[in-house]
Amino acid sequence: MTALHYAELDVWRVVIELAEDIYRFTRTLPAEKRFGLCSQFRRAGISLPSNIAEGNGRDTTKDYAGFVSMARGSFAEIETQLILTSRIGIRRRRTM
Repeated sequence: MTALHYAELDVWRVVIELAEDIYRFTRTLPAEKRFGLCSQFRRAGISLPSNIAEGNGRDTTKDYAGFVSMARGSFAEIETQLILTSRIGIRRRRTM
């Protein structure tokens, strides 16, 4: 579909770092929040670079656009989860 490999795309590089940041952030959340919220954060974080990579490997621009659209949806999920975390007052644990 494109001459660039997905790992060469600036957007993929940014969102793979975001996925790493999400994993680091969720490790600092209180233990009682680990299952539900952490799982949602992580799935959405993984989905971002994964969908961009998968779309990049597709044969048509239309297919690629569909996967980019799914990635945008995952980004909106992450934004929503961050807003909810703030609104309900979840605080990170301090790490050493």
